[in-house]
Amino acid sequence: TAPQQRRIGDVLALMDESASSHLCLDDFAALARLSPYHFVRVFRAHVGTTPHQYLTRLRLMRSAEQLVESEDSVMEIALACGFRDLSNFMYAFKRAFGHSPGNYRTARKSKTH
Repeated sequence: TAPQQRRIGDVLALMDESASSHLCLDDFAALARLSPYHFVRVFRAHVGTTPHQYLTRLRLMRSAEQLVESEDSVMEIALACGFRDLSNFMYAFKRAFGHSPGNYRTARKSKTH
């Protein structure tokens, strides 16, 4: 429905603005005025992925940008992008990009120079 689409749009805007914070499913569901279970179903129907997958992808994209643009350590970038521990970040990053964060940084920086 149109109201659901607007509320999902509000949730997406909140996720984009605060991807590095530790908001939870209940926070997003409350904003959409849906139960957490129903929110996941509605979100997936509108966006094509679960809220967790969307947020993880958003955090990974931001971390990839920071790896190339800054000299911050991988740990600093992981924490700044909303990951709670380095091993989770390393695993997710390698799965998404096919390289460890350090190798990704090296490869991308060598292409820009």
